[in-house]
Amino acid sequence: MIFVRSAVFNVFFFVWSALFLTLCLPFLLGPPRCSYLVGRTWSRVIFAGMSWICNLRYEIRGMELLPNEPCIVAAKHQSMWDTMIFSEIIEHPSFVLKQELTWIPLYGWFVNHSRVIAINRSGGAQALKKMVREAREILASGRKLIIFPEGTRLRP
Repeated sequence: MIFVRSAVFNVFFFVWSALFLTLCLPFLLGPPRCSYLVGRTWSRVIFAGMSWICNLRYEIRGMELLPNEPCIVAAKHQSMWDTMIFSEIIEHPSFVLKQELTWIPLYGWFVNHSRVIAINRSGGAQALKKMVREAREILASGRKLIIFPEGTRLRP
């Protein structure tokens, strides 16, 4: 049964993503906040699909510990879910992510437009300096910055 649910969810995920993001292409002409709203709507439907198709539930705890002012949120990276949930629980966050994600058609266009910090992971010290400079700009603009310090998904 898990295999069937997973297969159905994967079909749902890719069909929803392709259709919705294609229909939302005109939002790329607006300000970066438009891409955030597209991403938030996209992820809310994905979460609804996870709930309905896979019977997956989640609970958010500790939101009272998150400061109201701009800050850096360092999170454990275990799945795609933990990248999507931040658009749900934090208003217009920015992310530090690997540059290759911005090359994905449709998805990457919206991610790039929402003003993220795309890192060339083989860029060494120059990439680190770029990240610090852009992080300061993001925080100065009043947004929270999400980073996965380990740089890749790891098992719990």
